[in-house]
Amino acid sequence: MKIAFHIPRMNWYRVLSSLIDAALNRGHQVECWHNRGAKLKENTPTIKKLPFFLNGRPEIVEYDKPEDIITLVNSRPIDIIIDLHPPRYPEIRSIKQRNRGKPLWILIDLPPSDCIMDIRNEEQLYGCDKFIVCNEYYLENSIRMITQDKEEVLEYVNENRELLGMSAVEWVKDSFMFQWTDQHVRYLRDNVLISGNSAFDVINHIKPEDVRKKWEIDRSTPIVSLLPCPFGYDPTASWEQMFMKDSPISRIKWMVKHGSFKCFPHLFNYPSNRDVVRSLKQFASKNGALLIAKKKHSLPVTPELARYCDRIVGDDNFYPHTALELFSVSNLVVGFYSFGAIEAAALNIHYLNVVVPNFPWKFYCDMRTPIHNCEPYDGVISSMTATELI
Repeated sequence: MKIAFHIPRMNWYRVLSSLIDAALNRGHQVECWHNRGAKLKENTPTIKKLPFFLNGRPEIVEYDKPEDIITLVNSRPIDIIIDLHPPRYPEIRSIKQRNRGKPLWILIDLPPSDCIMDIRNEEQLYGCDKFIVCNEYYLENSIRMITQDKEEVLEYVNENRELLGMSAVEWVKDSFMFQWTDQHVRYLRDNVLISGNSAFDVINHIKPEDVRKKWEIDRSTPIVSLLPCPFGYDPTASWEQMFMKDSPISRIKWMVKHGSFKCFPHLFNYPSNRDVVRSLKQFASKNGALLIAKKKHSLPVTPELARYCDRIVGDDNFYPHTALELFSVSNLVVGFYSFGAIEAAALNIHYLNVVVPNFPWKFYCDMRTPIHNCEPYDGVISSMTATELI
């Protein structure tokens, strides 16, 4: 069987590598379709960054523009396409109809479980032949998300526009283009396969002693891993700006510029991201531990990370992913509403969630994201407010 894995971004190997290796192990002919024309800097797929697979090497097929997918589907004798997105172009469904249903299009929806939400019209929905989800819990929450009342969400976002910022407004407009009916949900349910989280299969191959040796860290040295705050990049969201700006003066300037005078109570005696990182460094040093940050490819190294972290790692490996390697040698993982909580749990490492003041939980964890991954769970996940932490 010939299987193509669509890789428009390099970090999709984080989710798909275990499946690619499994397909190679079963003797299938495997291709990885790289979008080399993506303007994503270090996240642009390249052969140079191709993970090392245990069971062989896939053939790499590169394309330059998103619409080139149509040509690939039409010209290459593929039986199955595996993707984190639905087919974007209606021509693909026409090609499948001419080729007796081939290639099958399989949508992978593993945590953070927002791939089904990415379906924007009926053509894309019916262009998917199967949907692979982690478990029934994720499926039901995805269905809850796609069938929620758009007008209710819009009303909430507009009422809280100053808090949420314009990015939230644009997300709602973009994400609710498709009105799911009972028939659409039935098609989804009828074609779902429950798989577990295949992205964690590679954990069995991680050797913590090798990771420490590679990073030249003594086996007796404790490690606190930090998943840096991913917020602060919407210049119109008051809750983000108040937390990411570390002085009353910078907060006042922002408040006046945007006319966001409801922020006045938060100008003084309000924790900042710098306060949190500094406190984590103090905690690590007090316990003879290293503070190591795992930076997302899309985020810059902020001054507080450069100053207080003993080491900063990025997306250096994808199979196993650098985050899994780091967690395998960690004693504690700290993050901000991160799906790294699930990865830490898979490696039996405690995760501490930092609760940012005024974080709009209802929007991000009830309307926008299908699962509540950072709710306290005894022995696995705990939460602490930024004020308590510092």
